[in-house]
Amino acid sequence: MMLEWVLAAIVILYCVFVLYLWLGWERIGINSNDEFQPSVAVIVPVRNEEKNIAQLLSDLLQQTYQGKWEIIVVNDHSEDNTVISVNNLSKGSINLKVLELEQGEGKKAALTLGIESTDSEIILTTDGDCRVGKRWIEAMVKAFQKDIHMVSGPVGFVHQIGLFHHMQMIEFASLIGSGAALIGWGKPIMANGANLAFRKSSFEKVQGYSGATTASGDDVFLLHKIAHRYPNPIAFAKQENAIVQTLALSNWKAFWLQRKRWASKWKAYSDLLTKGIAVLVFILSLGLGILPVLVAFGIVDIFTWLNLLIAKSFFDYFFLRSVVRFSESNMSLTAFLLLQLLHPYYVVLTALFSFGKTYTWKERKVQ
Repeated sequence: MMLEWVLAAIVILYCVFVLYLWLGWERIGINSNDEFQPSVAVIVPVRNEEKNIAQLLSDLLQQTYQGKWEIIVVNDHSEDNTVISVNNLSKGSINLKVLELEQGEGKKAALTLGIESTDSEIILTTDGDCRVGKRWIEAMVKAFQKDIHMVSGPVGFVHQIGLFHHMQMIEFASLIGSGAALIGWGKPIMANGANLAFRKSSFEKVQGYSGATTASGDDVFLLHKIAHRYPNPIAFAKQENAIVQTLALSNWKAFWLQRKRWASKWKAYSDLLTKGIAVLVFILSLGLGILPVLVAFGIVDIFTWLNLLIAKSFFDYFFLRSVVRFSESNMSLTAFLLLQLLHPYYVVLTALFSFGKTYTWKERKVQ
């Protein structure tokens, strides 16, 4: 009986937290600083993006932004024809240049090289497998008010069919929506480097990515450093034109490796709110994961399990539906329900395996 009450209390706490996120998402306003037209550098770190980079660069070269802007592609020791593809597109373009990362490796090193090579006031980052609309730069720049040092942008998936794609879309929307909602409350803890903008001067004042102890997490570590340095410095660009689309992963193995990489950075965070949320989600997932076992052994009544699962799913559904609709997608109810059953196990497993010393990403073993 005591166990049931403990689990119920955890679920209630989680539901209150999701309601808090929902309200935070809804309170995000649309910032529109039309008079601000700074110089912008779009930094694209790439490694083995031969199949995708041409589409992204084609999108970027069609930008409508009226201020001065440039594209800087930094090649992180690609082993395919990425550089050839970029060089073919850069011919005749005064806005696009290519840099080779010679010292060091990894995304942070590539980004740092690109940032150091430009005098632009605003840095915009995205990934080589993304797609952007013609007004992307314009929409992200408009979110910079006078006291804003960083703008987190929305990221969604390129529209595809299939249950696996829809499950990824919903799970990813939970991350993007949670990060945006907490920014809405003035408590930023998450952002995505596929769509991130910041002042170069702010990057330099917080000494960039120095101090980061994991290969992953360039986006979040920089967000935390800027948030600690300045009061209310981060905005979320809640505009359709600001959406960046990325590709869903093609198989479970790729999905597992990516999420393991993401989870590996959580143990390096020092922010108490970030750690507290991570602990809450882990404990909730562990509890919901063992409930079916407890039901099977008659320790917990099946109706207790179902009631707790339904309560959690109810709050999750309406929050995630708002985020998914903003990204101009439809949420599959089948995918959502299946994800509710599988998600606790995925959270627990990625958390446990994140303590491993190495993982593989982009054909590279990372410590």
